[in-house]
Amino acid sequence: MFPKGFWTKLIEAALSTPYLALLMGMSILLTVVSFYTTYDGLAGFLPHAVLAIFVSMAIQSLLFVTSWRLGFMLADKEPLAWLDVGVFAVCFVLSVFFSFSSLFNVVFSPEQQERARITRVHNGVTEAIGSVGGKARERRRGLVEDLIRSPEYHTWADNVAAVARLAADSRDILAKVFAESYERRRQKADQLARDAQDVAASKKTLARSLTDEKAALDRVQAGRGPLEEDLSKLRSNLAKAEDAIVAKQHEMDAEERGVGKTGKPNRGPVWRGLEKEQQRLIVDKDAIANRIALEGRRLDDLNAECAAIQSRIDKITEQQRGLPTRAAAAAKVVEEARREVASTGAGTAGLDLDQGVETLRAALPQFATSLDLSHFDDAAALCQRLLTDMAAIPLLEQKTKPLSCDRGPMLPLLNPINEAAASLAAVELDCLPGGDATKTVDKLPFADALTYGRTCVETANLPGSATRAERRELDRLDREESPQASPFTKTTNALLAGEKLSIFALLIALAIDLLVLFVGLIGARAVEATVEPPVAPVSPTDSPEVKLYKWVLAASHAANLRLEGTRYDHRVVLSGIADEGDRELVRQFLVGSTSKGAVRQVENKEGEFLLRYGVADKLREWVQKASVPPPPPSPARRPPPPRVESAPRPAPPPRSTEPPRTRAEHAPQTIDDLDLDFVPVGRLDRASDDQPARPEAAATESAQELASAAVASPHRPAPSDAGTSDSLDPINGLFR
Repeated sequence: MFPKGFWTKLIEAALSTPYLALLMGMSILLTVVSFYTTYDGLAGFLPHAVLAIFVSMAIQSLLFVTSWRLGFMLADKEPLAWLDVGVFAVCFVLSVFFSFSSLFNVVFSPEQQERARITRVHNGVTEAIGSVGGKARERRRGLVEDLIRSPEYHTWADNVAAVARLAADSRDILAKVFAESYERRRQKADQLARDAQDVAASKKTLARSLTDEKAALDRVQAGRGPLEEDLSKLRSNLAKAEDAIVAKQHEMDAEERGVGKTGKPNRGPVWRGLEKEQQRLIVDKDAIANRIALEGRRLDDLNAECAAIQSRIDKITEQQRGLPTRAAAAAKVVEEARREVASTGAGTAGLDLDQGVETLRAALPQFATSLDLSHFDDAAALCQRLLTDMAAIPLLEQKTKPLSCDRGPMLPLLNPINEAAASLAAVELDCLPGGDATKTVDKLPFADALTYGRTCVETANLPGSATRAERRELDRLDREESPQASPFTKTTNALLAGEKLSIFALLIALAIDLLVLFVGLIGARAVEATVEPPVAPVSPTDSPEVKLYKWVLAASHAANLRLEGTRYDHRVVLSGIADEGDRELVRQFLVGSTSKGAVRQVENKEGEFLLRYGVADKLREWVQKASVPPPPPSPARRPPPPRVESAPRPAPPPRSTEPPRTRAEHAPQTIDDLDLDFVPVGRLDRASDDQPARPEAAATESAQELASAAVASPHRPAPSDAGTSDSLDPINGLFR
């Protein structure tokens, strides 16, 4: 894949060609840049920076070498070596990825990464919740469809249709019955409305009663204060009287024992006086006790009255507190009663029985079409009402016995539908947009958003297989979008999410390594396309051979082709020669050389030829030698040339008296017809640089052919033994 002497040729070409040197410098600089970004990205995945340096150097070295190797393969039109392609692909992928990981943190700031990360979490949670809501709707829809396809539903629907037909056939009887029922409902609604008005009007009554009770409580409380003070004084006086009675008893005992005032142990006048005082004190004590009992009963009465008043106050307060609820409940009952009256009207389910029957008949098709359970419930309620009213009529009692609007046989199918409807209602209330308790996911932090998403998944109450994808997505968000996620996960998530800055970082990494490849391809082609030196213009003093060479070189352009295993490095375009006669001479010269293998005519292009590798260089070498002036003759006698034993030199032809030949007659017809020192002694149909040299026998045969041609041509000297030996060299033996 590298030509022979590649490095020498590359260095020489770079030193002589500025743009090639610039390409090599650019390739080295791009490799250094890619090395730094690869190392910076790889350092986050390896434990030691030294390892990252070694690996990065290996990656970039292989990337640089394989880029140039692939370039030379393409430049030489050689088959690609798949080992080189594989090594380049592996190194390219590694370099791009780690460079992208490094540039990602530069282009994508940490603040922007955090905002993008939390946005991806919010979007993922929102999508999971929306998907769960859609699956909950589909589940309920599927259960309803199963109900409609069930035989129990068809049996029930037949009963509903039979009730509708019976109602239509009994229109006159039902009209009278429903008119009476309507009147009863209207009266009931009016009574409920009056009760609601009384409840609303009781607000003022309760407020007035509460004011009166509080005033009465204040009056009782005012009477209790003085009474409690009097009782306190009486109890104090009672205690003093009891103490005085006890003291008199002690004096009487002392006088009786002889230790009193008289000192005599008897019950004399002193003792009797003490006894009278004691009796008086006892009477006073009893009076105080009676008064205390009387005042105590009065106080108890006041306390009981206070308690009763307080109880009434509490009751009124409780009534006031529950009054809004009672008023709202009464208003709701009134509204329902009025709605029922309005729905029944003077007939059955509208203003007449026919409308009610049509409503019942249309409810089931609407349910089958929309799968809305409200139509199903309306049909069941209307059917039950018609059947109940008709069963209450003696004339229709026997006809209604076989009929039934009961949905009991469908309960095994209705229960899952009700559960699914309840779960869907909970999801719509708590999770889906428009729900009263729905949270705004975009305002929740990371952990709360994931918790909210999992709660909504659980609220849907779907089978585990139905929510497996949503659970996995939430788990992935928790695992890969957390702040503790690895750098690889963060970069790949941002790239897969289509973040523009991450794509921009990837494009930069791709551009750097692709430029390394492109520079290698362009540089290799530049090395292969050798810079051609300018051809000297044709001079009148040039010999015909030199003129012919210059015309060929002036019309040639560098090329790089390999046809049938032979390499060609120049293309001759005859249109580049201005003079028609010169152009014809060059064409005859090239056509005559095609049989020798040195020239190949381009297919389908009569005026273009390809020169075999090395022919143009030899032509240029011949022209350069012809332009060097010969050394001046020496005054000394030149020694005779050595005698060649292989073949005698023919005698020079006699001077011709014919007129001089024209340019076309004098010019050589093929490369082998060139005269003097520029006449080739070997064959031009030599092998290319990658083919082996011809064997010696073939070379000798070629020399003999040239010798025979020299005898036939008066202008061509015979080849010498040296020429024969030179022909063994595949390159230097071409020309002499």
